Amino acid sequence: MINDRAARIVFALFLAAVMLPTAALALDTDASGPAEGSRSTYTWVGCGIGASSMGSPGGHFNISRTSGILFFGFRTTASSGGKYMVVDRDNDYDTMGDLALLVGLTRRCGRFIMSASTGVAGVGGTFHEKDPANSDILIKRDYQMVFGLPFEAQLIWRLGDNVGLGLYGYANVNSNRNHGGLCISLVFGKI
Repeated sequence: MINDRAARIVFALFLAAVMLPTAALALDTDASGPAEGSRSTYTWVGCGIGASSMGSPGGHFNISRTSGILFFGFRTTASSGGKYMVVDRDNDYDTMGDLALLVGLTRRCGRFIMSASTGVAGVGGTFHEKDPANSDILIKRDYQMVFGLPFEAQLIWRLGDNVGLGLYGYANVNSNRNHGGLCISLVFGKI
């Protein structure tokens, strides 16, 4: 299992490598974009699966809307990690998930859409700990639901007006356990 320091380093690299350049590109509003005064709106739904910072698969479902360079979104993510032998199950995992409302910036470049956003999220999950009565037994516990700071970056390749493929990066900083991931995403809607 990944130790806490390594997870923090990976999380910082994720923010530096994905989030910051995407936001900088979104701020570049040169003449290649729509004419001044026009505010095209686009709405899409995306879902995908990929690697999570917890060491096992992660996934996402998102609803996104843009108006000009502004991005608005709703998402839910899930990350899992750490395979455990529990009393009644052979394979059980720690999990983290969130429900988030997001706002950010977006940029369209030809057949590509890039966005970076942040907002507020409710975060929960499960973890395993040793049974106080018998240290050889693990017990599954729930994290208390807390507020978190979500981050999201999307890079979408538009295959047509209504379908696309994308890379979807997500992260959540919270008091329970930080988590994140990078997914391959299918995108449907007015993109």
